[in-house]
Amino acid sequence: MLEAVRTPGLNVYTYSEVEDVSGFVGNFNVKIRKRARYVNNDCNGCGACFDVCPAYGYDEFNEGMNPRKAIY
Repeated sequence: MLEAVRTPGLNVYTYSEVEDVSGFVGNFNVKIRKRARYVNNDCNGCGACFDVCPAYGYDEFNEGMNPRKAIY
């Protein structure tokens, strides 16, 4: 992901979904739905916030049997 972030002319939208692509090769439009961020818009997926997050919650995927960081 870091290589993609550093590519000139390429915008990386984390926590987003592609809704529609139209046009043709070399000339196209992409409709993207950006989801709400819980930290800020500077996120690049490096995981640094995970390392320093002091809050814990319970893992819903495992029916709350084990704790996990509140941010993931």
